[in-house]
Amino acid sequence: MLTLFARADQVFEPTPEGLRIRPLVQMFTEALAAPTAAEREHSLQRLGDVSLFIAGFFAHGFARKLIDIDYHIAMGGRAYGTLAASLARGRRRVLGQVFAELASKFQPLVDALGEISDAGRRYTQQDVLRLYELWLKTGSARRARCCASSASRPRRWR
Repeated sequence: MLTLFARADQVFEPTPEGLRIRPLVQMFTEALAAPTAAEREHSLQRLGDVSLFIAGFFAHGFARKLIDIDYHIAMGGRAYGTLAASLARGRRRVLGQVFAELASKFQPLVDALGEISDAGRRYTQQDVLRLYELWLKTGSARRARCCASSASRPRRWR
């Protein structure tokens, strides 16, 4: 996923307004209405991957937006869970178990990507408030640690 999404044209889709990420609910609806199982599986995996990537790397960008990180976590986890259920039987049940694990550990995976994203980040006072909001929405232990460590180190603020 990380190597695939290193290219913006793989994350975004062409629209009349330019490259955009389609709304997650639209992606989910289209996946469930796909005419074949293969198309549904591909669409559900893409929805999970896009949700994970955006929530992990761009959580700070959701500030003051209608849709926040908790929505991306719910949609991505649901997409992987639905995909896992559809692969639960037959030859691909092992792959289904992989997606079931991705669904059940979606929040820790978001945290792992967030850790990578935040490695070089310097926090402002507004960022500390945003970290607190993210912790309230996700219950993430990592976000709680970031809040505590950022608040105790004002010298890192810009």
